[in-house]
Amino acid sequence: EMRKAKFNPAPTVFKMTPLRPLNTQTWGPISTGQTQCFDHEKEIECPEPGSRFFFQDGNKFGTRSLREENNGQIIKDDITRRLWSKHFKENVTWYEAKYYCDSLTMEHKKWRLPTTAELRSIINYGKVNPPAVDEIFYRGIDPESLSTWFWASDHSHFKSETKEDPNDEDKFASAWMINFLDGFVEYTSRYNVYNVRCVTEAE
Repeated sequence: EMRKAKFNPAPTVFKMTPLRPLNTQTWGPISTGQTQCFDHEKEIECPEPGSRFFFQDGNKFGTRSLREENNGQIIKDDITRRLWSKHFKENVTWYEAKYYCDSLTMEHKKWRLPTTAELRSIINYGKVNPPAVDEIFYRGIDPESLSTWFWASDHSHFKSETKEDPNDEDKFASAWMINFLDGFVEYTSRYNVYNVRCVTEAE
């Protein structure tokens, strides 16, 4: 009588990847500056809790607590628990931006490129005149210098530095960016040139 071979599945191998900030909001509802509410067709009076279309940005009237620290070199957000560099670097590639943030040593902290969720947390979508951020971020500088694209973290899908298919232009390594003119989020080649403002976590 033939005996059936016993099948022993190969052990699962887990590939460890370096930890990096998730591109998700890890804080509660914050004010976005938006004060209007809408249904699927038009502007409406902002709904009451439990009503249809409740919990739009127009319902979130939470306060923001932004203040300068370290002789005006750092901006602290008490809601998101983030520290932002007051200074930003202009006209750099994504690689130069990452190197710049990784090299910062202010407050003896580890600085990095922000995620798009973090960058969106400082956007004021209710502002009519650009830039769409709080005045504290451009106090003492030309506001127009902020009304442009700023680098964020690398794109979670387009990771390759080389193209697998020479005819496929979508295989270039890309990164997120956000426009401080209006808060629009987009992604682009890491070799394009934009601005960068670094971030770190507060204790």
